[in-house]
Parts: sequence; C-alpha cells; structure tokens
Amino acid sequence: MHALEHEVFGPECHVIQYDRAARAHVLCLVDDSEDLMAQIRAVLAIGGTPIWPTERLEQTGGLARDLVGQLIGCDDWEASDARFDLVLLNGSKQQALHAQQVLARKAGAIDGLWRGEPGARQIPLERLVIERSVSNNTTASGGNTSLMRL
Repeated sequence: MHALEHEVFGPECHVIQYDRAARAHVLCLVDDSEDLMAQIRAVLAIGGTPIWPTERLEQTGGLARDLVGQLIGCDDWEASDARFDLVLLNGSKQQALHAQQVLARKAGAIDGLWRGEPGARQIPLERLVIERSVSNNTTASGGNTSLMRL
C-alpha cells in the first residue's frame, strides 16, 4: 500500500493532513493452513510482511509456494526482543489471553492483537494499517480572532 497524504483546507484556515501506512511486520498465529493462507494474503494485500513462528514451519506444507516464500520466520515470538507491529490470531479466547499476556510483558510500543474464530477468514484490512491525522488551525495566528466565531 502506498502512503496516502491528503490536505483538506477548511473555511477558517484549518488544514487537515491524513496519512496511512501498512503495519510493516505482522505475526500470524493459526492452527489451520486455510486460516494461515487468509492471514498471509491479508498482510500482503496491504504491503506488509507476514511473520510466522519457525517451530510451525511444517504447517505450511499445504500452502502455495509463492505464499510460503513471503513468510519470515520468527524463532521465538514470545521473546522480549521479537519485533512485529500486530498479531493476527485465529484461535480460542484462551489463546488470545495468552497472546495478550505475552504482548503486555514486551518492552516498547504496545503491539495490537486481532482475534478471529478458527475458520474466520475475513480479516479486516483496516486493522492492518496505521492512520495518522494532523489538524492545524491557523486562524488566530494572523491576529484575526473574530474568525474563530464562524
């Protein structure tokens, strides 16, 4: 996904800038190869890189070679130095609780978690992007504060 930037000019010299970017590295946690395929395709659709625990490499046997070639292995996703921006999990509530506990122990920025039931293959792409908006109201900077009442 290409970074988008828009500027919208309001009636009072109000500038709004909007930008969105793909989450660069997304950890995929599933027990089913069809769920894994859906997760990989969602991550690739937004321009991200899917991360997969290396101890589960045998589960990729049923996947297309081009999808397997896009995966980056992660030796221990629970380690404090494992780096990813989001976790996609098709699993139980107990698995989600465990993942949340692991994420809470990590230092640095808080990593998000999306959980779907096993077999839920409609991954919301909006969860895979980061949105930023900046609003600059420059009305009073020129000294004409009466414009603030409009």
